[in-house]
Amino acid sequence: MEIKRLKELETHEVSIVDRPANRRTFLVLKNETSIGDKDMEDKILSLLDTPFENEEQYLENLKKNEMSNDAIQAIAAAMRLLKPHQEALSGEAMNVVKELLGIEKEEDPTSDDSEGTTDTELDINEVPEDVRSQVEGLFKSQSEAIQKAEELEKEINVMKAEKLRKQFVAKAESDFSSVPGTTAVDLGELLQELSAVAPEATSKIESILGSVNKAMETSVVLEEAGQAVQVESGTAWDKVEARAAEMRKANPDLSVYQARAKVLESNTDLFQAYNEEFELNKRSL
Repeated sequence: MEIKRLKELETHEVSIVDRPANRRTFLVLKNETSIGDKDMEDKILSLLDTPFENEEQYLENLKKNEMSNDAIQAIAAAMRLLKPHQEALSGEAMNVVKELLGIEKEEDPTSDDSEGTTDTELDINEVPEDVRSQVEGLFKSQSEAIQKAEELEKEINVMKAEKLRKQFVAKAESDFSSVPGTTAVDLGELLQELSAVAPEATSKIESILGSVNKAMETSVVLEEAGQAVQVESGTAWDKVEARAAEMRKANPDLSVYQARAKVLESNTDLFQAYNEEFELNKRSL
């Protein structure tokens, strides 16, 4: 029987037995690399042979920066190895990689000193050329929508403030109209400003103003009543004289006698009181 020699076998397991099946001793050589290391080498070689997405475009950009071919190939190899693990290479892990490569860490974009781009800024150079126009159109539409929303919000706030102002002015006019030294507009606007910063204090001030308003209204009524009593005091003839004088102020063309006659004609009670006084005076004489 012809004996054949098997070469370059990959042995996954070797069993130690007392009686071998081939009934002869043979030499077994073990590779210094373990199975796990061998698998890792295979994975690395496989990744190095697999281009990553948009690799040609990135390499073209590197060439435009006048980088050497060796540097470009090294970067391409590193990208092929790191690209499958890009999700894990974020945050502190990426800072560690940069530190190993001698690259300075980026500052925290959330810090106060950061001047990073805002939500309304767009770096178009980071967008692929084949979709730049679409992205620019979408970004412009979004920016316009945000601006219109901000303007609309301002208009609504102005309308709300004006409506609230009118309410305070109306309240000042209806509840505090007798408060001296101010107008309903000025007092209403003042109460509106106070309510925005101190609502509880404003409520107390309104209560005080209500009391002042009531006191002023009562004072006016008493003053008018006092004037009426003063005018109507005295005898019936005194009242006739007083009313005749008021009538002549309104109609200067009337004579004293005409004014007296009109007062007596239009006030039967006063005329009767005058006659009774006249008769009483005659008896006393």
